[in-house]
Amino acid sequence: MTARKIRIMSLMAKQEQREVGQLASQLGDLRSRELQQFDMLDRLNRILEQTGTAPREAMTPGQLRTRHFIGSTLVQQLEDMRGRMAETQVQKQEVEADLTHHHQRGRILSDRIDQTRREVNQMVARG
Repeated sequence: MTARKIRIMSLMAKQEQREVGQLASQLGDLRSRELQQFDMLDRLNRILEQTGTAPREAMTPGQLRTRHFIGSTLVQQLEDMRGRMAETQVQKQEVEADLTHHHQRGRILSDRIDQTRREVNQMVARG
């Protein structure tokens, strides 16, 4: 009975290890996406700063409309990027929590396997 118990717990521990591996991969992808989003946010802010400077000469109504369109589009892109960054941050926190949970679960299973093996070895030594 105890050999079966050890086998079942070993299989459960392997499943937890696979889950940890998958979650670690997801976390890496989310961190990569987060870095890309920070980079894009920085680029958009720099473009907005460059286009936000006042022109040195008078502008035609068409130039003003174009400048307004570009500015409002950049602002919209910045808002969208901040929203995507917030979503990525939430996803990252969820994956980190899952990763911690599965890692702890795997460690507990490993401890239980070791404990059961010690108990079996003690029974064999007595018997």
